[in-house]
Amino acid sequence: MNLNRYNKKKKNINNYLIIFFILLFFILCILFIQNNENNFFKKNIIVFFNYLSENYDYKLKKIEINKLSYINEEKIKKFFDDYRDNSIFLIPIEKILNRIKDENWVKEIKIKSNYKDTLKITIVEFTPRGIYNEKGKSYVFNNQGKVIDYKIQNHPFLDNLIIFNGENALIHSISFLNSIPLFLVNEIKEASFVSNRRWDVELKNGIILKLKENDLQNSFINYEKIYKNMSNQDLQEIKSIDLRVNNRAILKFRINND
Repeated sequence: MNLNRYNKKKKNINNYLIIFFILLFFILCILFIQNNENNFFKKNIIVFFNYLSENYDYKLKKIEINKLSYINEEKIKKFFDDYRDNSIFLIPIEKILNRIKDENWVKEIKIKSNYKDTLKITIVEFTPRGIYNEKGKSYVFNNQGKVIDYKIQNHPFLDNLIIFNGENALIHSISFLNSIPLFLVNEIKEASFVSNRRWDVELKNGIILKLKENDLQNSFINYEKIYKNMSNQDLQEIKSIDLRVNNRAILKFRINND
């Protein structure tokens, strides 16, 4: 009885090893044909895989992509149009992966095959931090202050991004963004870098803040003190607040709703 059990167990292990080595052979063959050009062995492997795909339906049928915020999913799927209903083993995954990497918004990408009929694509997108205006064009930039793409029109994810204006504004944008206190995170509409030295900020309530050159946080704190001590009606009458001088705030009021 124990001998039978032992033989059965040994047989199962052997079967698993056979399956493992067959799969390993397939993977090595796929890697070989993707990294080598015209040769007799490669051509015969391709013939074998085509036979396998035709007779056992190992063909690309489905492409699964994780949820994306900025990239059009259909645009990514088009990279595989020429390979649909073709052998799942013969798709040049590395080549396609490198092409998709060149697309805007793609930070990282992984492509996995189930070696049957499906490719699973996982894309990590760049995170937009702001919009930079230069010479009539708008650019979306990321956490490192590097341009990702032209501004996407009417995109809800970009509606709350701050618009940056002025020469060298992009260079100083990240330090500016990191200086914004929590209470103002969603209240700033535009930030203009003035004379390559300091910022003028337009709030969503219409007020212009003239910030101190080397102490943005202190300027924001001073504005918060003013904000907390005024009614909404009072704020609507203010056109600008000059916060460039320590412990002072110069308020300019609107005249005739100007």
